[in-house]
Amino acid sequence: MSESPSDTTDFRLLPRVGEAISKLNRAGIKVILVSNQPDLAKGRISERRFQEIRRHMLRLLGKKGARLDAEYYCFHHPQAVIRKYRVNCDCRKPKPGLLKQAAAEMGISLRNSYMVGDRPADILAGKAAGCRTIWLNDMKCEYCTIMHRMNVHPNLIFRTLNEAATYLVKKGI
Repeated sequence: MSESPSDTTDFRLLPRVGEAISKLNRAGIKVILVSNQPDLAKGRISERRFQEIRRHMLRLLGKKGARLDAEYYCFHHPQAVIRKYRVNCDCRKPKPGLLKQAAAEMGISLRNSYMVGDRPADILAGKAAGCRTIWLNDMKCEYCTIMHRMNVHPNLIFRTLNEAATYLVKKGI
């Protein structure tokens, strides 16, 4: 099973994600994407195909009046079939390397930032980088059990990115 979309037809924005990002944009809150993309390392997609999917994502966001301030990707994976990506890196979440790189390049304070994600690796990376964390979850019990077993404790939990964006805008981060 693929961990990432392998074609533009596989990629869809989740409901209201574009609106949520647009809300953050209008409030002057930087939106930075930090993502593990192992399918390149595993030989499941080409660099060209990855860029096509990425551009498709940006077009879909643009149609919703949303934009990303920056994007950071880790293409490494321990089981990479492409040798240059079989690296024990600091950028693959749950390690905080990409968040630290983003902070340095974008001139932001990690302590005053939120890492928003839907997986334990996202929350662990945020905590390791010194961010506050928001876990997106529709409250399915199996995920809560996994998070508890892994000793992963986000600062906040919201069901959707739109709910998290509403909170962040009201808080005025």
